[in-house]
Amino acid sequence: MKINIVLPSFPIRPGGGHKIMYEYANRLFEAGHDVVVYHSLFVPYTKYRMPLFFRYIRIHLLHPGSRPKWFQINKKIKTKTITHISNKTIRNSDILMSTNFAAAFEIARLSKNKGAKVNLIQGFETWNTDEKIVLKSYKLPIHHIVINDYLQTIVKNVTKSSPLLIYNAVDINVLNLKNEIEKRFPHSICMLYSEENHKGSRYGIEALKKCKEIYPDTKVTFFSTFSRPKELPYWINFIQTPNNLTEIYNDAAIFISPSLTEGWALPPAEAMCCGCAVICTDIGGHAAYAKNNDTALLVEPGNSEDLFLKICDLFENNEKRINIAKNGNKLVQSFSWEKNIRTLINYFNDLILNK
Repeated sequence: MKINIVLPSFPIRPGGGHKIMYEYANRLFEAGHDVVVYHSLFVPYTKYRMPLFFRYIRIHLLHPGSRPKWFQINKKIKTKTITHISNKTIRNSDILMSTNFAAAFEIARLSKNKGAKVNLIQGFETWNTDEKIVLKSYKLPIHHIVINDYLQTIVKNVTKSSPLLIYNAVDINVLNLKNEIEKRFPHSICMLYSEENHKGSRYGIEALKKCKEIYPDTKVTFFSTFSRPKELPYWINFIQTPNNLTEIYNDAAIFISPSLTEGWALPPAEAMCCGCAVICTDIGGHAAYAKNNDTALLVEPGNSEDLFLKICDLFENNEKRINIAKNGNKLVQSFSWEKNIRTLINYFNDLILNK
């Protein structure tokens, strides 16, 4: 079948939402389908720092072929950067799949020749937008897929019908266990750092400072797409735009995720794949794989003291750290890309038959 994947921006920096869509593009292509990926430089309800013309020229000069440098899209897949989403810029197809509420408004306007319209909801996207607008996008005459249970509940409450639920997956061929869990330095921690407030990095830093005072041998590594903040303590190792995530995860005993909100957070799941014991906030975006005192330790969002105490718990109880890491590693194996692709293709076929 012909499948168009429409993204709401061109991602110069790595991002989980785009990464998931690129994974789907690659794997749908490998399954024998004709896939084209579009990056739109304009979607509504979005503030832009640069005029459209300059953004368009910038992408074409710095990213020939409209391919991000941080993700390997199959060379045989066509990728395009377009100024906006319209009937002229998007080819006719069987399936038109977008992600992001703003892109959903755009694909809803397109002709039926563009295919059955599907939006993959990867988060409750109210970070910079009025909640009413996001909820309105769920009522559009298109089909919705969600990546976790809490999003399924939100959409069902709005539309009175239950959208398809497909959990995200992790590529275990790339992200896997290399260093034995038992032999890791127990006081080693890694964390994704972000300047975005909803990622809660400041709470992670506050907790880690307390840990360092009590446990001077604490070893911390941050990785990020952002630059190292000036106020970050000198003893925190900071890796910008890493190309060795598997090694970073395998080098740590514990991974912390202090996010205030997430869609389906990839880094904690990736860390589990690589043998880290995960401590994360008790939010919907962690719920699929973070089972308290089993596969992870859960903390109250925005509570650095709670996070500090949970880190201390694993520092003081190495056997508990090992058990949680092993349980998490086992559970996360069930989130399979192969299963996701089979489910998605069957869903697409049903949409085409009932078109």
